[in-house]
Order: sequence, then structure tokens, then C-alpha cells
Amino acid sequence: MPAKVVSVVMQKGGVGKSTITFNLGYNLSRSHRVLLLDTDGQYQLTKLAAAERTAEATLAKAYELPDSDLRDFIQPTKFREEGSGPFPRLGIVPSEWNVNDVDSAVLTWRHTRLDPQRTLDKLLKRSREVLEWYDVVLVDTPPALNNLTANSLMASDYVLLPIQMSDDFSVDNLMHPLALIGEVVKETGGRLKPLGFIQNMHDHRLLITRAVRADLERYSEETGIPILEPAIPDSTVVQQANKLKEPIAAYDHRSAPGRALSQLTQLIAREIGLDGGARGN
Repeated sequence: MPAKVVSVVMQKGGVGKSTITFNLGYNLSRSHRVLLLDTDGQYQLTKLAAAERTAEATLAKAYELPDSDLRDFIQPTKFREEGSGPFPRLGIVPSEWNVNDVDSAVLTWRHTRLDPQRTLDKLLKRSREVLEWYDVVLVDTPPALNNLTANSLMASDYVLLPIQMSDDFSVDNLMHPLALIGEVVKETGGRLKPLGFIQNMHDHRLLITRAVRADLERYSEETGIPILEPAIPDSTVVQQANKLKEPIAAYDHRSAPGRALSQLTQLIAREIGLDGGARGN
């Protein structure tokens, strides 16, 4: 069965997209084969995964070459042994700052902002061996509703929406990513499914957190997109783990963020059909 493709999307920076993508990927790779795709020119996911970056082995280069195959761009991370298979158990296609050039130079768009060429979708389909070997592909998108983000959504089966619970900007402008997701759902004939809102940097003591939660409940009721539980608490553990480029489960799995991410990983795995048991190397 081909890998499930999951994009992590939010137009606001600082909501924790890369951190969530990285930690979900690490947790899932305990029992499944996971490929990370970094489409963000800030390449935070690439840095967290401690992946090497070369000009010839980035997603930007894969986009630029008309007949490229992802098998030629996958790099190992330092967190999982490569095993005996053709690809790393937890692999990544790194990003670099020049992926932003791809946003306007390579991807072509209609007025709807959706790519009629489906550049990433075609790249994934050309990479048949990769999709057959991996169980899930997690896509970290830029903090903007640009061509790269829309292209990622067009290639995805599922989307996750992280919300910074300590900042109301995330929900104040939530109608924009939801509108784009709605366009993609229509364009793909319902292929794209929103998995839910991830509550990040949650602090129940703060009035702003309670206000954001109330707004999020309204959006959830209007759209039918669930609010995933548990929330990921605001904690210095996350910052410390990121500074050391360590997954939270490895840095302190007993911490509140570690426990929350573990539960969210299990929930997401069930929702995308990955709860059928572990895969070998």
C-alpha cells in the first residue's frame, strides 16, 4: 500500500509546525517507516533532523529536474539506524533557502492558486519505490499560504493544523488556510482530509489560551474539523530539546510535552490507518 501523505500547515510562523512534524515523525518511526519532506525555506525541520544539506540533494533540486525521483534525494537522520532496506527508516528530503525560488520559478498556477501540473504530486508518483517502501510521508510547509503550501496540499491525503494557543493570531486568520484547504478538497475530489487542529504551547492558566480555545471550538463546530487531544503544553522542555536537536521522546519522554506527543502520535496513526502493527527494516 502506498505511503500516506500528511501535510502540516499554518500560515503563521512560530506555531511549532517543524517541531510537531519532527516529533511525530520520530515517534511514528518506532514502528513504521517515515519520510520527512521539508518544503520550508527556513529549513528548520532539516536542522532538527540533523540532516546534511548539499545543493544537489534538496527538495528544490528535485522540483527543478523534470524526471526526478525522490530516491535520489533522501538523506538519513541521526535518530534511526538505516537498517537493511533501500532507504533510511526515518529519512528526510532536506530543504534549503533556495526552495523559496521554486515557489515562483518552477510551480505554475491558475488564479485559484492550485497547481494544474501538481508538481509534488507527480514527483511522488514517479517515486513509486519510495512510496511503496515508506508507510507515511510527513510534509513540513512554509509559514505562508504560498505556492509551495498549496502544492503540498494537492499531493496530500491528510492535513494537520497546529494552533499556537498562547497567541490569538493563529485563530484570527484561520479562515485563510481553511479556505485554501477547501479549494484543494474540491479540486482533488475529496482526497484531502483534515485530521484536526493540534493545540500547541497550551497553558490553561492563561486567559488568552482559554479565549483561543473558545474560538477554536467555534471553527471546529463550523467546519467539522476536530480539535485533537491532548494539547501540547507550553514547556521549556521543547525549547531545550530543539536546541540539542533531540526528539522530545528521547530528551525527556516522561515530560508533559513528551506524553502529549506520544498520545497524539497514536491517535494520528489510527486515523490514517497505521495501527496495523510494526513494519520491519
